[in-house]
Order: sequence, then structure tokens, then C-alpha cells
Amino acid sequence: MAIELETFRKLTKNIGMFHHSTNIGVVCAGDDLILIDSGDSPKDGEALYKTLSILFPTKKITDLLITHSHKDHCGGTGSLTFLTAKDGLRCTVWATEVESHLLALPNLKADLYWGAVPTIDVERFAVDNLAAISADKIITEEPVSFGNNISITPISLPGHFYNQVGFLVHDKEDDKKVFFLADGLFGASMIKKYWIPFMQNPDEFRKSVEKIEHTPSDFYIPSHGDVYDSSNINAIAELNSIITYETEILIAKLLKEKSLTSEELIAEVANFSGIELKLGQYILIGYTLRCYLSNLYNANLITYEIKDNKFLWRV
Repeated sequence: MAIELETFRKLTKNIGMFHHSTNIGVVCAGDDLILIDSGDSPKDGEALYKTLSILFPTKKITDLLITHSHKDHCGGTGSLTFLTAKDGLRCTVWATEVESHLLALPNLKADLYWGAVPTIDVERFAVDNLAAISADKIITEEPVSFGNNISITPISLPGHFYNQVGFLVHDKEDDKKVFFLADGLFGASMIKKYWIPFMQNPDEFRKSVEKIEHTPSDFYIPSHGDVYDSSNINAIAELNSIITYETEILIAKLLKEKSLTSEELIAEVANFSGIELKLGQYILIGYTLRCYLSNLYNANLITYEIKDNKFLWRV
């Protein structure tokens, strides 16, 4: 979905969102607009600026809260801050401490994904058009007030990426809350399309899912997927946990049959799932499966051996 008037949804009197490939939060605090994430690309930043100027002609974008440093959550930041600066305003960029370093050094993510100095194609996939971003303020878990009507509580949601954070936004005018979940939980449509979503630590991810499930809110907004509420958040939370256990069970089953290198395991999982890996999928699924292997090894559920100069995983 594009960032345009038709994709804006009002959730409370002062909180709304753009339903986009990466959902974007919009919070009105008096004459100020606070955004949660900025989309995937400079074009997303431009579309945000243009559409918000139509929706809220008397308000200005003053703050941008970034959930984490993946490109689809911060790619519009450079163009958005440039356009607000042309109006003589400074858009304050907020990020957690670890993520602020990754925002400032975006090429590091390509190195992380590849495990070495990346090829040009890998670098292009990971950080193409992603400007270096300097965070103005470091996010902690202390609530922050904006104007007289908005309170935002950052909530740590590890597991998907280093220092990821979600935002529980309280609209004091109608006493409603909206929880922007980042990638702490994935919508059903996302899971159906990618049943092995990117993550670093499935144990921490499941803890974050449980935290989300037990945080009271009127609306729950995953960065990828539809809007949830108290009537269905438990079901989607359970599904998010189940898919991580399914992946662990599959890995254990494959390794019980025979010892495999990481590369061989990636191929076995892709073949089992009927996935024909392209470069982007290979990078993200490969990284994720290696993280699963580390997690299972650290829990003493699998082990490894070096045989015939090969690093082999086994049960």
C-alpha cells in the first residue's frame, strides 16, 4: 500500500496510522506531529511529508521515533528530516542506544547479514539508499509526555533485532491506548507469506510476544499486518510463538537424520518449505537459521563437530 490519504486510519482522537508495507504511526500532540517509523525509502519520507501536510495543514512534524534500524523502518528518515528543515523546523529523531549506532553506520548491517565484508549485491540489498542517521535523543523505557494530551511509553521488545522498542501511546483526551509493536509480533498475513520471519533470538522473541499479549491496550499495531485488539491479540500472539517452535522442531528433525553444515541446513529448510531462494531471502533466512542454531546450541539442544574440515551441526 502507498502512503496516501486513503491509507490513513484514525484509531483514537489523536492517534492514527498509515497502513503501509511497514505501518507508520501518526500522533497529534497539540500542533505537533509525532511519527513512529518513516517507511522503507526516501520516497516514503517524501510521501509522508506531502500527505501529512494535506491531512493536518496546521500541524508540523516535530518528532520521529524509530523502533529499530532495519531499512524498512527508517528508510524515509533522511528525506523527511530534509523536508522539515526546509520549513525551518528540526525534526527530532529518537532511537534506542544500540540502534542509534546502527542508524549512524548503516553499512554495518550488511556486514552483519553476510558475516564478512559484503559483496556489492548484498550491500545494495541491505542498505541501498539508506542515509546515515544521527539520533538526537536516546530512548529509554521512561514515559515521555508530548503536549498535554499524549504520553508515550517505550517498551523493550528484543528478539527480532538488537535494541528494538515498541511504543504504547496513551491518548488522554479519550483515554485510549495504541501499542505500536514494531517487529515484536507479526500479523497473520505476514506469517502466511514468510513463515520464517527474520529474528536474532527466538527465546527473546517469544518473551516479547508474551509481553505484548499481557500489555493492556485498545489497539495493537504490528509493523507488518493488520490492526488487532483485545479480542484477537491472544490468538495472533500464540501463532507467533508457534511458528518459532515449528522452526526449531524442523531443525532438530533434520539434524537428527544427518549432520549438516549451515549451508546444507538452509537448503534443506528451503526445500522442505518449497522456497526457491533469491538473494534477499537467502540473506535473511540464512541469517535467521544461523541464529536459531546458536540459540539451540546455547540451550544444549544441539551440538557440532568439525569433521573433514567441515563445521557440522548435529543433535
